[in-house]
Amino acid sequence: MSGRNLTFIYSEEQIEEIGQQLPQNIQTCRSRIEEIDQQLEQYNDLIKQLDDKIRRADSLIAERCRDQPDLSSFVSEPLSVNCTTVTGRRSSNEDEEVATIVRVDGQQRYQFLGVFDGHGGIDAASYCKQQLLKKLIDTKFIGFGQLGLALQEAIIQTDQAYCEQTDKGQVGTTVACCLIDLKRGLVVAANSGDARVLIKTKSSIYTTVDHKPSDERERARLRDNFNTGVFDFGGVMRVNGTLAVSRAIGDLDFKIYGVLALPQIYEEIQYSDVNFVVVACDGMWDVISNEEAVQAVESCITGKVVGDSDVAKAVFAYFNDDLEEGDKILKSESDPAELESLKVNKKDITGKISQSLVRAAFVKNSQDNITCIVAIVDK
Repeated sequence: MSGRNLTFIYSEEQIEEIGQQLPQNIQTCRSRIEEIDQQLEQYNDLIKQLDDKIRRADSLIAERCRDQPDLSSFVSEPLSVNCTTVTGRRSSNEDEEVATIVRVDGQQRYQFLGVFDGHGGIDAASYCKQQLLKKLIDTKFIGFGQLGLALQEAIIQTDQAYCEQTDKGQVGTTVACCLIDLKRGLVVAANSGDARVLIKTKSSIYTTVDHKPSDERERARLRDNFNTGVFDFGGVMRVNGTLAVSRAIGDLDFKIYGVLALPQIYEEIQYSDVNFVVVACDGMWDVISNEEAVQAVESCITGKVVGDSDVAKAVFAYFNDDLEEGDKILKSESDPAELESLKVNKKDITGKISQSLVRAAFVKNSQDNITCIVAIVDK
């Protein structure tokens, strides 16, 4: 039938019915356009507010820095760090990670740890791995010692740059990162989405808070600021019934619904108080709690099981090369062939701990990619 012109003939009744529906359809379209315009105005207002805050902060920081004394020449040693990432039960791995030292004037000045958990493809996560640290070092705030503002600006700039250059509107990534100023002895964490940072100090446990549609504060933000609904789909709360995170870098198609990159920044911690840091994606945190992770890492560091959780006992067994015992503790139902690739054979302590945590998460039936950075004080 190609090349032929077809004529569709409607009856008078059909034409009349279409004519009756037309005004209502036009009004529905107008209402939706007005709703989207309002959401865009709200988003622009948020950007303007942030710009105003940045300008005020610039003035305040410049004023304070004029009177700031020179820092001492002492630079702390960085954390010993290693990372493990596996595809797990997914068909491909969309996670990326960064663990690196930034040198300034030949000295080790900053340590940066970051996990980027991509969705819809790896593009956004890969872009963040390549660009976020560059934008962080270039931000004016880092030179003034304002680590939190530096992380915030870098994440927002990375989001804007990625969205401007991509044509994939439903590709995005969560981010969880930790920035250590080795000269000033300060640690700051930030996150956007449901990847998480855990910092264990001598007296406390600090963690970022996941940005998920199931969180009441995030639901209220989406509802009140963007008129966005959250719906249960397959047992998971999702933005508009689709996206399982409420903040992310990328996801251009979801910006009008309130899925922003704006991160939460957590208070500065004294580096001298830090024992260890764990940065991981939700593939681990969905099945291992903060307390279980702390007990597991402490067990490996101290050489004896800390706490009574099965995760700590299993990770301790893995760390000491008894994979069979660890799997038994967690009542593994995994196919032995699947476990074959989950080795615990790295030479350094942080590498073995990260491998052990990843294996434990897999055995506990994580359905996602699993990426885990472990960084400890090098005693």
